[in-house]
Amino acid sequence: MMNFNSTPEIIHWRLHLKSPPDAVYQLLATDEGRAKFWAELAVEVDGAIDFVFPNGQRWRGKIIERSRPTRFAVEYFGGSITTFELADDGAGGTDLTLTDWRPGTS
Repeated sequence: MMNFNSTPEIIHWRLHLKSPPDAVYQLLATDEGRAKFWAELAVEVDGAIDFVFPNGQRWRGKIIERSRPTRFAVEYFGGSITTFELADDGAGGTDLTLTDWRPGTS
């Protein structure tokens, strides 16, 4: 299930994954994990991630927060902040909430 927020300044998604929070966190917080689902390459260097996407586009975003296995946040396109919050669903899976917002907006 994926829910979308109607506020244009904020992207807010919720989805359920069958994998446990620690496994999902590994996909967000490691070079190898990010390369499996997020970008062609996503290598961490000096507290920032150098993303290379399938279309050749590149982005460097500072890691804002790491709280294993419940929260990961990174600066993303245009200076927005993307935060992943991971909650154990009690049955071995993860409820993931992604929020992307630009500082200075409502």
